[in-house]
Amino acid sequence: QTTITHAFRDAVAFLLLAAKERQVSDIHLVPREREGGGDVRFRIFGHLVTFKTYASPSHWDDLVKEVKRRAGLSFERGVAQDARFSDALTRCDYRVSLIPVRVGERQAEQIVLRILPQDATYSLDALTIPFAAKEALRRALALDQGLIILTGPTGSGKTSTLMSALMAVDRARYSVLTLEDPVEYVLEGVTQIQVTAKLTFAEGLRAFLRQDPDYIL
Repeated sequence: QTTITHAFRDAVAFLLLAAKERQVSDIHLVPREREGGGDVRFRIFGHLVTFKTYASPSHWDDLVKEVKRRAGLSFERGVAQDARFSDALTRCDYRVSLIPVRVGERQAEQIVLRILPQDATYSLDALTIPFAAKEALRRALALDQGLIILTGPTGSGKTSTLMSALMAVDRARYSVLTLEDPVEYVLEGVTQIQVTAKLTFAEGLRAFLRQDPDYIL
């Protein structure tokens, strides 16, 4: 059964809008063990908070179905899936990951949506990181050679920091190549490559070194 009521189309639209207004980086749809329903959890500034709980199993199933419909995912159960979709109301793209999970005695599905604002702009000046760290990054980017390693937990701003660093580079003067999985934001003046089964990180890096690069991400 894949029929979805208009109420749950509105419910998903409401969730996407609420997440955008709260500066959420990820939306988690987590099935619950006993009730058969589930929790909608928002990752806000690195921490997960429960935004809404669906106690009714049928309501939860309808919510999951509507997310799968929007993302173009198969309604087949028991398989991991990935997809991407856009929403005109929130002006965001959403990267969707679905995995089959065991919840108590039943099979269920857990879905995570990564939110990618279409109107996002990147600059080192706009980063909310300590001034000393920002200046250290500027100095590192200006060196003739070197390696910058950026780490941190989910939702801590790694992608935003990396994109801002690339935008600080003189892309008209230098060759800038990125190897990403996945490519989340399209950057003007940057050659971006998507990792695939046929083009791994190792193979891509070897190919990049023959492309006369100045900067590699």
